[in-house]
Amino acid sequence: FGVCGFVILALFGIFPQTLTESGYDDQNYSETFIAPCAEHPMGTDDLGRDILTRIVYGARISLTIGIVSMLCSLVVGGLLGALAAVNSGVTDNIIMRICDIFMSIPGTLLAISICAALGNGMTNLIIAITVSMVPSFARTVRASMLTVKDQEYIEAAKAIGASKARLVLRHMIPNALGPIIVSATLNVAASITAAAALSFIGLGVQAPTPEWGCMLNSAKQYFTHADKWYVVAFPGLMIVITVFALNLFGGGLRDALDPRSKN
Repeated sequence: FGVCGFVILALFGIFPQTLTESGYDDQNYSETFIAPCAEHPMGTDDLGRDILTRIVYGARISLTIGIVSMLCSLVVGGLLGALAAVNSGVTDNIIMRICDIFMSIPGTLLAISICAALGNGMTNLIIAITVSMVPSFARTVRASMLTVKDQEYIEAAKAIGASKARLVLRHMIPNALGPIIVSATLNVAASITAAAALSFIGLGVQAPTPEWGCMLNSAKQYFTHADKWYVVAFPGLMIVITVFALNLFGGGLRDALDPRSKN
């Protein structure tokens, strides 16, 4: 269910024209606040824009932010974690203590501070989320590699003269990928949530770009209007469904990649 939901969302984000022919910022002031109907399955907002169209185009933006943030933090954090695991001692202590300093700051607060310093925009939002996620990836990669570092096959590879680079690339990383992949999948969900939260408070993607958190920010004045529930409900529901699907996806990957979980 998780992978199906994620694939469907990704396909809608890549090919939004399959569900809608209008643009995400096409305004029609004669059709403001139309409740869900056959012509507008999710209704229209205060500017007469079709909410379904904006949500479909928003899937592309939210998933792009989540995936790019995860990949950037995985590369940087993975390199730091691998370096710390292989070079125990001073190098390990320095990297981990720096990570501890960053992790002592709440991730959302750190991302807010970075966005406030760099300014609004999708690129700055990705940078902020990436920086806030690097320490957790570094610790995950380090812990995963330390679990395999003293295994018998590693000792056997050392005994036959394998270089440190070969040990890391051919033996340690492949056998430590399970927890890393699961963490990466779950961090996509965390990145989407963080992006929505930052956009909601006005520090991320700005209107009229249809990022889901930005849509909620534009609709926040209608939270208490029962007759305009659809303006708020559908963007929030998409965030919930996407995060839920990615969490299911991560759990399935954990079971598939860890043979011990099948015992």
